[in-house]
Amino acid sequence: MAHHPDCQPDIDRFVAHLRVAGMTSSTIINYARSLRDLMEYHHAEADAITARDILAFLAEREKSIGKSTLNTLCYALKYFYGKVLGDPDRIAVDFEDQLRNFSSRQANQFQPQTAR
Repeated sequence: MAHHPDCQPDIDRFVAHLRVAGMTSSTIINYARSLRDLMEYHHAEADAITARDILAFLAEREKSIGKSTLNTLCYALKYFYGKVLGDPDRIAVDFEDQLRNFSSRQANQFQPQTAR
């Protein structure tokens, strides 16, 4: 998938924050990939993505990845929205409960935003 052109400033900002925080290079790569995947899935910049958008993305990804990968994805998004954007409410702390309550039917009905 081609990278959404507006993703890079958010990715760069996230990577810079992770480096200052002393994260390992593998964590930086995985966390940056998680944010990029979210933005590309929705064809939107990070600040335009809603809590429901994040939940739909996680519900879709949950179908094809293992639990530890899903946890990494969730931690990455929590870190970005909470510490980088200062919006910890964007991704709920109880994401596992929310994913269980977000039915497959809801996930299938969800349509990502169209490219801008």
